[in-house]
Amino acid sequence: MLIEPRHFRVLLAVIEHGTFNRAAEALSVSQPAISKAIAQLERSLGARLFERGKQGSTPTAAGLIAARSATNIDWAMRHAQEEIRASAHNLVGPLVIGTTPSMLFGLLPRALSFLGKACPNASIIIRDGLDDLLLEALDKGEIELLVGPIDSLRPASDRIVQNTVAQEPLLLAVPHGHRLSERDELHVSELSDEPWILPIKGSSFYRIVEALFRTADQRLPANAFHMNSLVLQEQLVTRTGRLCFVTPAQFIDRTPPFKIVRLADAPVRSIGVRHRADLSLSPMATQFIESVRETTQAIEREFLAIAATGQG
Repeated sequence: MLIEPRHFRVLLAVIEHGTFNRAAEALSVSQPAISKAIAQLERSLGARLFERGKQGSTPTAAGLIAARSATNIDWAMRHAQEEIRASAHNLVGPLVIGTTPSMLFGLLPRALSFLGKACPNASIIIRDGLDDLLLEALDKGEIELLVGPIDSLRPASDRIVQNTVAQEPLLLAVPHGHRLSERDELHVSELSDEPWILPIKGSSFYRIVEALFRTADQRLPANAFHMNSLVLQEQLVTRTGRLCFVTPAQFIDRTPPFKIVRLADAPVRSIGVRHRADLSLSPMATQFIESVRETTQAIEREFLAIAATGQG
């Protein structure tokens, strides 16, 4: 039996709003129309999709499976509408890219420059944030690609394709004039009593930092400012004398305002582009992934130089 796409939209509305009545209000239809659409969808799928009780309607296991497919269909319809509207104005896209903070300094601008030459009429939306929130947005179809570190401390989902394009080590930012600024290499075990600037929970960077201290049998420093703004972190390193973890990706095309010191046995993180395995990439998304590869090949020597000798 054929399934009408609009019935999937009804399914998502009931799950989002919790009851048939509230879903009806959200979709500006009657409650019987919602009940009829769900009943038809249940007959088509041969499974009960909701358990209805005094507290509302709760999706069954089959309902949750159907909801994942419904999200894909909803994304495909919205994406098609957006591409058609863009093409009417001689534009290609839109391509919605999620990116983590460190990618904004050099890697992403260079990759977009490569892409701009290949697709001069591209329509692009950039959404920046923390890995965990962006990964959720990727899973929901709110972004098509996610550029940033690939978390090696968490198992990869079968729903996500990971394209690794580069690797970079964790480095230490030390203020000029600090007693440790003359060192070429430091151990984490030497640093736990220093004042720090550390990331907030919710990112792969935080998990790497946490694992680094744990591996050295050290607790996370108590004397720390916690934040995720890289611009503010860099300002505070120079103004407050605190230490901070950084990566080479932050210093493409610019000189750091502090001394960069190597960390002994520092972990290496992978940089890559992720996308949904069950959704076909648009031609521009495929072109962008190739642009990121070209960019990382071009800056590989810069990564190595920053990591090997430090700058600032």
